[in-house]
Amino acid sequence: MDTSITNLRTVASFGNRLCVCVGGEHPDGAWPANLMYEPGAPAEAGSRSATRRQTIQLLARMVATHPVRYFTRDIGHVLAFGDFLTTDPVTSGIDVAGA
Repeated sequence: MDTSITNLRTVASFGNRLCVCVGGEHPDGAWPANLMYEPGAPAEAGSRSATRRQTIQLLARMVATHPVRYFTRDIGHVLAFGDFLTTDPVTSGIDVAGA
């Protein structure tokens, strides 16, 4: 049997347990969150780390306020249509929301 098919089946057997969205439910979830979010990093406007933090804040807010079953489909709709980005008290203060 092809090794790639075997590997794909092995990974698929883990189902949703490999989704980054379940990280907060586990003790080691803080590590990737700190890695991506860098809470102690300088917040220089326009820096890569500031942009990354704001993007994560924006996505987290959308997940917290909207039903999300399929991330790219459901979040894309929120980003593209309506006034959520400008009227929500959190996302309206996130600079990258306009981009």
